Amino acid sequence: MTIDYTSAPGIPGLAWFMRVRDGRAEVTHGSRVETTSWFFTDGIWAGAFGEGRFDQSFFCGTGVIDSRSGLTIVSASTPLDRVFTTTMGPELFASNSLPFFLAMIDDSLDEDWLFYRSQFIAAKTGFRIARRQFSTRRGRRVRVVTGETAVVGQGGELIPRLRPLDSDFADFGHYRSTLAATVAALVANSRCLERRLPLEPLVSLSAGYDSTAVAVLVSEAGGKHAATMLRYGEDGELVDHPGMATARLGLRLKEFERDTWRDRTDLPDAEIAAAGTEFIDIPFLALEEELPGKVLFVGYPGDNVWGRHNFRCYRDIVQTDTCGQGLAEYRLRVGFVLCPVAYIGATAHPSLYRITTSPEMAPWSVGGHYDRPIARRIIEEAGIDRGSFAVRKYAGSALVYSNTRRYRSSDESAMRAEMSEFMTKAGAASFVSFCLDGRLHRHRAKMRAVTGASRVYHKLDALNWRIGRRLHRRGIKSLFPRRIMARIASRSVVHADYTYLFPHWGTEVTKAAYASVAPQFWVGVDPASRHDGK
Repeated sequence: MTIDYTSAPGIPGLAWFMRVRDGRAEVTHGSRVETTSWFFTDGIWAGAFGEGRFDQSFFCGTGVIDSRSGLTIVSASTPLDRVFTTTMGPELFASNSLPFFLAMIDDSLDEDWLFYRSQFIAAKTGFRIARRQFSTRRGRRVRVVTGETAVVGQGGELIPRLRPLDSDFADFGHYRSTLAATVAALVANSRCLERRLPLEPLVSLSAGYDSTAVAVLVSEAGGKHAATMLRYGEDGELVDHPGMATARLGLRLKEFERDTWRDRTDLPDAEIAAAGTEFIDIPFLALEEELPGKVLFVGYPGDNVWGRHNFRCYRDIVQTDTCGQGLAEYRLRVGFVLCPVAYIGATAHPSLYRITTSPEMAPWSVGGHYDRPIARRIIEEAGIDRGSFAVRKYAGSALVYSNTRRYRSSDESAMRAEMSEFMTKAGAASFVSFCLDGRLHRHRAKMRAVTGASRVYHKLDALNWRIGRRLHRRGIKSLFPRRIMARIASRSVVHADYTYLFPHWGTEVTKAAYASVAPQFWVGVDPASRHDGK
């Protein structure tokens, strides 16, 4: 199949949109997308760049490969980067950006549908069992390619396939060497001179377990740069500062004030909202000047994979939060790749849990709730003193928003005050205005019913946790099967208050970034055909 490229100046640099028809793939893309005659990508992978086999390696980002088996759409090995697809007759459309996708197919999210955020967030109940379809305002069915590859058939149909499971790890040494080799390969790929725009590694660093372990691995691979968001204690003194680790590892540390983003007026929080999950990632706006052209290495989801007390270990990825997922749209504009190192080998979690709780790791287990022997051993064997890191658990992403809270206000000033706790003032004002523009009143009764269901879901989830904590050694990790919980969560994990409109507002605001290319896409096309293929 032939791939035709059109570079579109002015749109987010890492965004791409593809239309497949009549044996050709027509790709409109930003200036930072890497393109070749037979593949294109916005990411990096643990393999040679020129070979383009990101469907067979640990992969951060998205892309498409034209091979003998056909055109293959590839999503990340992690839940952080997705591809949105739909069909209209014999044509298939795909994009790594939900706002770009909606702008180009002349559609929007359905304002009468309360469950987009619940569905996207519910993916944390199981990477491999998550729901992958939703409908738009025009009734089109959108298939989300996540944790998968998907071959485009002769008739434009999509044939998805889950990525293979990771092999079990025999012991700490086996896992440690796999992490080191994979991170080294990712760094080499990002710096490869075959790239039109090589990328440099940057570690997002605190004094906690996860990011410090990642810093060790990246420094071994030749990384030299780290960034931290400053945090202050009640007495005004710096806390959670990674100075000792950076000195030992030879990293050049750049410091940023954590809340510099709050007075911005360009609505960057709309990009966070458009990802459809949570605002837990919004503090990363503080690093924006440092991020273009970088691979941002982070410790997600170290609390899941390396935690000694996380018995919820499956041949899958089960998360406690959605860290990193909120950056899916933001990173496309800013121009960086997000690499969450703890996802390497994460579907072999049962074997990692056996290693974590084995006698071999006892010298690196310090007890208490904040106990991650694998990460501690990686760090201490790199020569970093025990008392200089992971002394106390801090919320690395500054938990600025909670799905367990119900936002009840109906007064505009009160709503702005609520939203300003975790949004920019301008973003809060824009979002509240969007909500009050006749969008809420018709859903009051439905929202109350869904919120009741949400309370039930969270009680069941808490019960599952208590049962599993007591009985997991007998092979019982929960009372209710994960597939049932995932299905309930897709409608109930988020309280149905006015924040259900976050993705609607975010996508509509962010679609403006694609206004220059969307009209051109439909030149010469019958307007009625835009709305075919529901």
